[in-house]
Amino acid sequence: MNKTSWIVLAAMLIVVVGGTAGVVAVALFSGVDGPPETTTIEHDADDLPGSFDPGERTPDLIEAPPTLRGAETPTDANLSRRLGALEDEVKSLREQLAAERKLTQPLRDMVDQAKEGGMLVGPGQPLGSGEVIGDGLPGSPAYAAKLAKDLGLDAGRAKAFKTSYESFLEKAKALEKENATVARDGDTTTITIKPFGQAGEQLRREWDDYVDSTLTADEKQGYDKRGARNQLIGNRGGDWTRTVKIKEAGGTISVGDSADDGKGGKTQQVMEGPAMAREVILSDYAHLLK
Repeated sequence: MNKTSWIVLAAMLIVVVGGTAGVVAVALFSGVDGPPETTTIEHDADDLPGSFDPGERTPDLIEAPPTLRGAETPTDANLSRRLGALEDEVKSLREQLAAERKLTQPLRDMVDQAKEGGMLVGPGQPLGSGEVIGDGLPGSPAYAAKLAKDLGLDAGRAKAFKTSYESFLEKAKALEKENATVARDGDTTTITIKPFGQAGEQLRREWDDYVDSTLTADEKQGYDKRGARNQLIGNRGGDWTRTVKIKEAGGTISVGDSADDGKGGKTQQVMEGPAMAREVILSDYAHLLK
């Protein structure tokens, strides 16, 4: 066997042995004839070029991992999605805030106008009438309680004053319901309350008699100075014809409460606010809408 044949045989052995660790004997000859000189070369499987397990897929068929194909890493993708979700949430909150401010703007404007007109003041700053925001508006039991305190009534008398006014209101509401007609047309509800007649005169006289018999001269002077009778009775005495118009549209609710004495004398109160405050705005008319 010549030198070329031994080299071919050695190459075949390398291919056959492949990735297995072992010893490959390569015979190299300086001449064609004569005994071969034997050189022993040790190889580890990992050192052999091109070595692989025949049971494995060939290297040229193995796909590159996603990161080598230019795709985002999972961490970057998750962060991107989370940032996008947070941006959407912030945008939604801003839109909700803008919508709520739009709905409540009429109510804020009404409060500002009342302050400018001297009807309302900030918390803790009483007017001459003793009225404070949060302590009850005129025509409410809370207002009666605040008035009693401002007049200097002790706890027992103040409680009795408030209870008596609550009784007056219940009687007034009953007479309102007896004399009211309700008409609905689309988004507008109209309530017409005719005068109470003799029953109204009796109701007003009962209250006046209670005040005269309960308050001292000084307290009565303070009561009159504050215009408390008009604040407590107002249009509820049943001596004038009242017309209440309630309109609910566009997420807002407005109430116009006017009174006419039939002789040219008129009064009107207007309230407007967001539909979400419907129960509060209509609390004074709930007994008429049932």
